[in-house]
Amino acid sequence: VQSAAGPDQILVSEKVYKSVKNLFEFNPVPYQVKFSKDSSGSVYEVLEIKEKRGKSRGIENINIPMIGRSEELNKLKECFAYSIYDRNYFITLISGEAGIGKTRLYDEFEKGLVRIKTLSILKGRCLPYGQAFSYWPITEILRQILGIRKGDSNEDINSKISSFSNQIFIDLNLPYLDHKGVLLNFLGLKQASDLNVPENKIKQIFFFVFERLLRHYLQNRNLIIVIEDFHWIDDSSIDLLRYLN
Repeated sequence: VQSAAGPDQILVSEKVYKSVKNLFEFNPVPYQVKFSKDSSGSVYEVLEIKEKRGKSRGIENINIPMIGRSEELNKLKECFAYSIYDRNYFITLISGEAGIGKTRLYDEFEKGLVRIKTLSILKGRCLPYGQAFSYWPITEILRQILGIRKGDSNEDINSKISSFSNQIFIDLNLPYLDHKGVLLNFLGLKQASDLNVPENKIKQIFFFVFERLLRHYLQNRNLIIVIEDFHWIDDSSIDLLRYLN
């Protein structure tokens, strides 16, 4: 399969495709690939990570009731109820060995929240090679706050950032912040060298801008921030979470 792939192309076998088709977007390749002297088969080209991922475990289209996690589920519900009652926040860690049911537990918790119209849920995920990509889960959350969707052009993204900036930073006469440029930099759309701020101040300004965005987003709503695969989180994202705390 590897030898059949072109430059910058990832091909996978049908077996791999079936295992991860709920996590990635694929394009079927219109030809058979020879695996060995006596066998060949279909292959699929990996396009990108799905914007909304499906479940990666279990039997497709079959929902089995969760068993043996009522105590943990009730703890999550209690933390959420207290956070609303006290107008405060809780940090909750769901930990355990791989395959023990951490994602399933959270999914069951989230199902019980669908009727709360004032609730928003922002999600970011950490990558196994996350140290090489600073702020990856934070950037995913930032895109959701700004309403940036897959397929948005650079012009669309600029427009959405400007819209938020006009609402949030209009009271600040601080042109040296270059908050629009800093946001574009963290979204990978502008080089740090092109910003109107010293490079040693970019991180500090981003933290301030992100907090202002988050506070504005929180107006008249409750919020849950979910960070998946936290054990892979990068150091820069940890620094921002500590700043918000």
